[in-house]
Amino acid sequence: MTRFRAEHRPRAIGPRYQGWAHLAFTSFGSLAVIALAASRVRSPSWRELLTVPAAFLIANFAEYFGHKVPMHRKVAGLGVVFRRHTLEHHHFFTHQ
Repeated sequence: MTRFRAEHRPRAIGPRYQGWAHLAFTSFGSLAVIALAASRVRSPSWRELLTVPAAFLIANFAEYFGHKVPMHRKVAGLGVVFRRHTLEHHHFFTHQ
């Protein structure tokens, strides 16, 4: 595993990549879009407010099935997703 990590980093991860910057950029971008959308809402009805938990559930199911199927099984046209996630990610990050 240590050998894989040492070989994988220079081959697949750019020299200027910073994990904290990746997290900050994606988090800030996501929160900015949510804040912009929330700022546009005016006097929602209770039915419209129910779309928030419904959208949350739908998004979580999409994330679950998107992770479960193409990231853990070879699917035609999505080989790169399988390779990057299962063969690289799960080899790089382990319980150890």
